[in-house]
Amino acid sequence: MFRGTLLVLVVSLMLAAVYADDEKYSDKYDTLDIDAALADDATRNKYFNCFIGNGPCTEDAAYWKNNFPEAVVTKCAKCTDWQKTAFDKIAAWYAENDEQAWTALMEKSIAEAKARNIPGAK
Repeated sequence: MFRGTLLVLVVSLMLAAVYADDEKYSDKYDTLDIDAALADDATRNKYFNCFIGNGPCTEDAAYWKNNFPEAVVTKCAKCTDWQKTAFDKIAAWYAENDEQAWTALMEKSIAEAKARNIPGAK
């Protein structure tokens, strides 16, 4: 009886570990046209100001603002393929067009990750 219970416990722990590795952020907001948002000053600035804490957030921006610090320090480990592509496009745009703003956002995100004790925050 003990051996059977132990086997069930071990299998359950292994399955929990496998499913925990597969945890992804919701794809609910994976419909934003990133290229169009980056090209439009008003839209891009609205999202940036939300993320940096200088403006109001739409529902989708608030969701990403909350998850962004973790995505940054874990190199987007829980991101869907769309989210990884979007993150890369956003990083590339800011690296080319407004590196200071991107640096400020990264510093804020890393500090937030540390404050929230997110694994990977250094």
